[in-house]
Amino acid sequence: MKTSEILNLIDETINPCDDFYRFACGGWIHRTAIPDEAGHISIFEQSRERLDIQLKDLIETSNDTTPAIETMKNMYRSCMNLSAIEKSGITSLRNALNELGGWPVVEGSNWNETTFDWINVTRKIRQIGFKPEMFVTFKVIADVMNNTRNMIFVDEATLGLRRQLITQGSNHTTVRVYHQLMVDTAMLFGAMNRTQVEIEMWDTIALESQIAHATHDPMQGEKKQSWYLYLKAFADVANQYWLFR
Repeated sequence: MKTSEILNLIDETINPCDDFYRFACGGWIHRTAIPDEAGHISIFEQSRERLDIQLKDLIETSNDTTPAIETMKNMYRSCMNLSAIEKSGITSLRNALNELGGWPVVEGSNWNETTFDWINVTRKIRQIGFKPEMFVTFKVIADVMNNTRNMIFVDEATLGLRRQLITQGSNHTTVRVYHQLMVDTAMLFGAMNRTQVEIEMWDTIALESQIAHATHDPMQGEKKQSWYLYLKAFADVANQYWLFR
């Protein structure tokens, strides 16, 4: 970020000893409006949008043929080929689900629980190209203590909704809409019994809520809980559900 951009972020009319936040961010607050299509905006999102534009220009104009760049170009072209996407419909995603052994809520009575192994399915999800972060997040990052080597970083699960929402269950409008989306998606993929789908999706949300209760509450400030406690709580939740047996 340029020095002039940093200076535009601050509000020099504010004494930093009185209100350091307003001093450091007041200029940005005054100059920034939340877009109509967004519920919020942050300087990090603005930086990410600028980076996306720069990457788009790079992909569309670069003559670089290195494997990494070619892979990125192919992915970009496939995402921009809207006619092919519309023609394919849900076929690609349906094929991916079949590779994973099918979706129980869609398979119905044809679902064979005894052949399901959640660890094996998690591995297949990653091989296909999706991010299996529904239970625990894994990343490979530089070791902060020794940047000449990498380390495996384990973090909390990525939830479908924010912790504060999903833990409220059907009492919250957003959770009810979330449930409706899940049900409609299952029906689109061929589920037959809507009533049964609705029941199973509430069970799924109940599981996600229990996982959320085991994660860090941002309202309590920075993470202070030990990972042993989180993983133990996660294991306690896991033992209650057939998909981990």
